[in-house]
Amino acid sequence: MWPKQNLNSAIAKALTEQISYTPMAMTAFYFSMSLLEAKSVEESLNEVRVKLFPTYKVALCIWPFIQTFNFSVVPEKNRVPFVSMCSLLWTIFLAYMKQKEQKELEGGIFVK
Repeated sequence: MWPKQNLNSAIAKALTEQISYTPMAMTAFYFSMSLLEAKSVEESLNEVRVKLFPTYKVALCIWPFIQTFNFSVVPEKNRVPFVSMCSLLWTIFLAYMKQKEQKELEGGIFVK
């Protein structure tokens, strides 16, 4: 769709990913992990409702920059390893958000 390796193409690719892929991926993560913890469907949906938006806000501050850098600077052969490294760090953050209780998130994203 955007074959060029320039800044405009990189920004378009990063924004497309943030709009189309990220909300679905985070919803699937929270919902499926809750089901694997033997929570009910209603409890799982409630966890998605509470945790999706705070997590998405953080993702919007991080992933567009990572992906813009990835698509504009990183050579094509190194893109998968680069994003894999970044995804590992993101998964650590998702695990942190997953373990937080819902009442903790109501007051703010990093409330103790």
